[in-house]
Amino acid sequence: LANFFPETLIYEVKTDSVELSIENEAYDLTDLRKFCMGDEVILQDILEELILQTRLDLHGLQDSFKARDYSGILEVCHQLASRLGQIKSPTGLVARKIETNLKMKNQNGLAELLDKLDREVNSLLDQLSIQFSVFNASED
Repeated sequence: LANFFPETLIYEVKTDSVELSIENEAYDLTDLRKFCMGDEVILQDILEELILQTRLDLHGLQDSFKARDYSGILEVCHQLASRLGQIKSPTGLVARKIETNLKMKNQNGLAELLDKLDREVNSLLDQLSIQFSVFNASED
């Protein structure tokens, strides 16, 4: 909840080990590679844009939550679910759950789900950035 409620900051200890396996549980780029017809430069460009837009969306989610703009949260979660689905990331399911809950006017547990989404997506983006030597836009 630290990103949405800074007063509840939780300190985490990170390890130096990073999973760089192609068969990664956090994402699967098989379809994206096919779309790029094996061109690693195009893949790199797409991943850079995905990382940038996704980080911007996470900031937008925080702003929307602070403003209690539930339609804004729903819209961003819809975009995230689609984008994360393109790389077959299970984190897209969290975004989809938030979207579905808000469509049903269910705001129960929203802060916790948003925090989970933020943590998981940032971890995913960090993995992609490391594996593909993409700039890390999280350090503002």
